Amino acid sequence: MAEGETPRREIPLEARRLFDQGATLQRAGRNADALAVYENLLRAFPDYPGAFHNIGICYRGLRQFEAGIAALMRAVEEAPANAQSWSSLGNILKDAGRLDEALAAHERAVALAPQLAGVHQNQGVALREAGMLREALAALDRCLAIDADRPEARWDRALTLLFLEDYEAGWKGYEERWTLGEHKPATSTLPKWDGSPQPDKGLVLTTEQGYGDALMFVRFCAEARKRVGKVVLACKPELHRLFRTVPGVDLVMPESGKIAGAHLHAQLLSLPMLLGHRFSDLPGPMPYLFPPVAPNPRLAQGLARGKERFKVGIVWSGSVSFKGNATRRAPLDRFLRFAEIPGVQLFSLQKRQPADELKALKGETLIADLGPALEDFADAAAAAAEMDLILMTDSAMAHLGGALGRPVWVLLQFAPDWRWFRDRADSPWYPTLRLFRQPRPGDWDSPFEAAHRALAERVAAWRAEERSPNPS
Repeated sequence: MAEGETPRREIPLEARRLFDQGATLQRAGRNADALAVYENLLRAFPDYPGAFHNIGICYRGLRQFEAGIAALMRAVEEAPANAQSWSSLGNILKDAGRLDEALAAHERAVALAPQLAGVHQNQGVALREAGMLREALAALDRCLAIDADRPEARWDRALTLLFLEDYEAGWKGYEERWTLGEHKPATSTLPKWDGSPQPDKGLVLTTEQGYGDALMFVRFCAEARKRVGKVVLACKPELHRLFRTVPGVDLVMPESGKIAGAHLHAQLLSLPMLLGHRFSDLPGPMPYLFPPVAPNPRLAQGLARGKERFKVGIVWSGSVSFKGNATRRAPLDRFLRFAEIPGVQLFSLQKRQPADELKALKGETLIADLGPALEDFADAAAAAAEMDLILMTDSAMAHLGGALGRPVWVLLQFAPDWRWFRDRADSPWYPTLRLFRQPRPGDWDSPFEAAHRALAERVAAWRAEERSPNPS
């Protein structure tokens, strides 16, 4: 020990055991249980190296961001030269929407350990969420130059390329989704289709991921049908009736069903890559989905309240099982302000668990609830076709309304999904969509205020047109 150096405290065996136990629970995704073990560890050994780093990551897994930030601030205070702690701090600051601080933390991590691939990857993701797309791509390229065998980094790079409208490379990278373990491709004994013309073959396409993905990518069935003899679409029951209206689809079947005359198989979301789709090919033929000829009679009853009024369908939440739903959804009570506009009648198109918020708010007197009449997406299409406007946060209904060619206004979080790009008010995928974006993370006031002004103008013009005499 050098003169003047503080002697290091020996780590007891019990402390090592507790730390290892907490780390094992953490790796298994049992973050709450791991935190309880780390609490016991800190009571016995308050300055155990790495404890606050792991605690911060546990809090991040539990989405308790402020607690996690505090723990990781403690970690970098105790070990200011630890690049991984700075990188983890940057990750959770990003999740909390504190992007300037996140970028500073990642910059510190990269400066401390430029040889670590992971710090460049984490920096790349933060840069992408901050809208610095070229810088994000450069950071991810640095990561992969150090360690090319990082599927998550290749996936992050693919998403960045899609943001940048580089679809030729982006669609190829999008196939990395199968290496992440979050989604499993449908099993099939049929040979994989390579996109080549095979006019005497039947092609089975399997949907994947969420409903919005299926509604968005089903447009490519028509192009696939030009290259094969038959297209069979295997999808969830809620999509069956609607997807029978898709041009190029010969048959719709259950995901686990079997059919005679099928020779080839592909995943629906792989079609753009197989077809060589480019950004300049957007949007393609529109619309490509159509409401049923005979809608649900219960729907007509619910629509009665909109007679001679401007009908606005609202959706405030996507699937609660989607891990990013907390940042893309908005509180239902924010939508009530649209009911103040003279001539407007709001209709809820919300389904599943978030629909309970309407009852809890006791808002049925102002918002007509069509949810109970929407048994599947064909019913939802019929309801959307009756709306003068659909006003919503990001969810599957945006893709449904856009595919139907209906006017849809989408209120977007600051760092949206790749398909909404950055800094544009329109959607190349759907010509009838208008986008209202958060100017900063968590700021719903700005897009709601802008949408309120735009809707007031739209309804005023509609009322003036309704009152104008018809030409003789």
